[in-house]
Amino acid sequence: TPLYTGKAQKPEVSVAFLTSEGQLLLQEGVDYTISYSNNVNASVVNADGSLAAGAKGTVKGKGNFAGKAGAYFSIAPISLVGQDGNFADYITEETVSMVKYSGKAVKPAVKLYFTNENGTQVLLKAGKDYIVKSDSVGEKGKTVEGTYTIQGITNSKKGCNFTGSITLPIWISDEK
Repeated sequence: TPLYTGKAQKPEVSVAFLTSEGQLLLQEGVDYTISYSNNVNASVVNADGSLAAGAKGTVKGKGNFAGKAGAYFSIAPISLVGQDGNFADYITEETVSMVKYSGKAVKPAVKLYFTNENGTQVLLKAGKDYIVKSDSVGEKGKTVEGTYTIQGITNSKKGCNFTGSITLPIWISDEK
């Protein structure tokens, strides 16, 4: 299963024709063409944690070969979190360490960037790629430490490119 990269996934395909003498491997571009659809975003994660096969490759005969056949494949999401429990190496974050007390749960402004296979940083979209949540409110007249969590969205019907969650500290201040 290929991993999400932000780019179209095109798994290698081998096409063979059975003859009385055995298999004849066909050549892409000469004997067949292949097209892909729905092959950029990671697949939907089912309730049991398995990946739904949403991407599709279609082979169409060309020249002496006719007909077409398709096959579905999955694209696996990647984790926001590395093995050490911090952000993964390909995730760059712009987070805040202090917010002003409002009497409500904090929701700090966060920016996450994904460095794709070409080394390009792509800004992730809050609400599409991840959510920020917190129960930390703070205390009137004081500065206290709370926490907030950044979590990859894993139940989107359009696929979930990022999984995992990380909890970070934040200071909530009501002091002047």
